[in-house]
Amino acid sequence: GVPKGAVHDLGSLVQNVWELGEEFGLSETDSAFLPLPLSHIFGMVALLAGFLFRGVTVLSEFSPAYFWDSILRLRATMVVGVPTMYSALVNMSPLPTSQIPVQFYLSGGAPLPNSLAREFKTRFGKQVIEGYGTTETKIISFNADGPIGSVGRPLPSVRIDIVDENDQVLSEAAQGEIRVTSPNLMQTYLNQPEATRAVLHEGHYHTGDIGYLKDGFLFISGRSKDMIIVAGNKVFPAEVESVLRQSPLVSEVAVFGVPHRKLGQLVKAAVVVKPGELCDLLCGDVEAQKVGRQELLLQFKAFCKQHLKRELRPMEWEFRPSSCPLPKTFTGKIDKKQLYADA
Repeated sequence: GVPKGAVHDLGSLVQNVWELGEEFGLSETDSAFLPLPLSHIFGMVALLAGFLFRGVTVLSEFSPAYFWDSILRLRATMVVGVPTMYSALVNMSPLPTSQIPVQFYLSGGAPLPNSLAREFKTRFGKQVIEGYGTTETKIISFNADGPIGSVGRPLPSVRIDIVDENDQVLSEAAQGEIRVTSPNLMQTYLNQPEATRAVLHEGHYHTGDIGYLKDGFLFISGRSKDMIIVAGNKVFPAEVESVLRQSPLVSEVAVFGVPHRKLGQLVKAAVVVKPGELCDLLCGDVEAQKVGRQELLLQFKAFCKQHLKRELRPMEWEFRPSSCPLPKTFTGKIDKKQLYADA
């Protein structure tokens, strides 16, 4: 989309970077592998943390085929990425964990599916540390030791509240909008006073994200603007994606809403199928593709009936062979706007 231009002062940026580095115990002995653009708040903060704590930060594009070679050559102790990168790694043959120097795998920019987090930990012996932040707030939490599915506890300088539509703070475990109070908030959107007033109120930033707090840990359900309304039922794509990823047929998946005349919206799933017989059918002639899609539809409907409530089950499906991955943004996230436009 069109950038709003979030204005920050240098002091609050340094404070955020320092606080994160202290929490992770960064030092000059650390080396971070950073395949993210620096125009993204996650990539920028990671780079600045390397500067501030005298570590080494290596900028690179992400290539699954060369990833482990790069990690071993650089002796990287930290990897900073997005969920699609970690999803690509679990589909590769792993190195023996004793050879891997990485101590921290950080993830941000998009929800980390619970199934992916568990699979990664099983294969590589390390939990992916999911963080949370926005361009307007910088990085405000990370999950170093909490339950899978959480984005962790807020940093010491950050207060997170869950509020209703009237800006009233909700009780423990109640779901509502995530509101952030911190000295690290942006000052304004550049030359956009109305857009600023829409999200900044009395020192609080309204994120537009929906979530809840439990035992001090923050859980994110999804973006309010991404929420799918099916005949009055609220569906968060991340919840459906996390379940679909558990299917042995899935290499990549994206869930989004499409218009429907009677129900308002339908849940649609775009799935990249792992290499195998059904993937080969999708690459064949017209008749083979038809057979492959029919078989995939049968298998996924049965899978969803077993694992998803009725209102969460996709009603439209798009199947792609492994040679046709889902479109990505320049930050490595799945580009749902493009998928919606092509739907």
